[in-house]
Amino acid sequence: MNRRTEQEITQNWKGDSVKPVVSVCCTTYNHEPYIAKAIDGFLMQETNFPFEILIRDDCSTDKTAEILKQYAGKYPQIIRPVFEKENTFSKGVKPMPQLYKIAQGKYIAICEGDDYWTHSNKLQIQVSEMRKNKELGISFHLASKLINNNLKDPSLKESNKIYTTQEIIKGDFHLVETNTVMIKKICLNNLNYELLRKSPVGDVWIRIACSIPNGALFINKIMSVYRVQSEGSWSQSMQESNKFYPFVNKMIQSIDDFDKYWEYKYKKEFIFFKNMFINALMGRNIPRDKKIFFMKRNKDVISLKNKILWIFIYKNKNKKMVFFLKKIKKSLKKWS
Repeated sequence: MNRRTEQEITQNWKGDSVKPVVSVCCTTYNHEPYIAKAIDGFLMQETNFPFEILIRDDCSTDKTAEILKQYAGKYPQIIRPVFEKENTFSKGVKPMPQLYKIAQGKYIAICEGDDYWTHSNKLQIQVSEMRKNKELGISFHLASKLINNNLKDPSLKESNKIYTTQEIIKGDFHLVETNTVMIKKICLNNLNYELLRKSPVGDVWIRIACSIPNGALFINKIMSVYRVQSEGSWSQSMQESNKFYPFVNKMIQSIDDFDKYWEYKYKKEFIFFKNMFINALMGRNIPRDKKIFFMKRNKDVISLKNKILWIFIYKNKNKKMVFFLKKIKKSLKKWS
């Protein structure tokens, strides 16, 4: 790849490069096969404003840190690396918020080290659109998915639109990919960092917090790629049922915590959100006694649809019906 020099990247910048308009925040751990592509996606951005690239390596055991040092040496004015001396994620520290604290930009663009951007005007487009919609604290766009080296593009929508906070809550994990997000840093004031620390995920709450109270701007362009189940990724780890069960339990508690923090303004939407996890857990290969315990504990919020699925299919392991449902789901996906 023919990479631009630092001077070529900065030559069209207007304003003080010491005060970037955008902080690109990237977290990485053992992303040796992917991190260069992620950084190249940041460096290809063509903007008329200054931006900085913050990359936090969480004590990788492969050559991720070495690759990062090489890039930082070539782009010292743009790339600000952070190298942890021990793995902090394993101790319950969310890596991305650590970068938010040192970000200097008015806006923060997010991308994890195993994903990458594909559009050279991504930052320029998002900043321009957010300046037009000053009341909004977050924007996002479409992303392609890379599954087993096969790239799948999403269908374009009719146009840009503003999603309400309620729609963001109900659509999350499906509606917004993390590497498409740009937020106003000031909107992070809507977030409770102690609750974020306790939650098994962080990006969901950041997106919701920044959409309060006026919603989120959707930009109808494909500008990035999200790797599904890449080696060491969160999506890969969630395929393991022994990890998924405790994750769902913690997530249900986290939903309750944030629902209370936001004074139950979105209670209906959070019940819907819970049922997404309840539905996913019912179909997993998890011991029956654990499932029964989980369903009893959450009986007050289980939707009618999930109650029917549980009683007639999953509770008594009706394998024929489970197989039939999976076949229907597979067929529907082909038509969608």
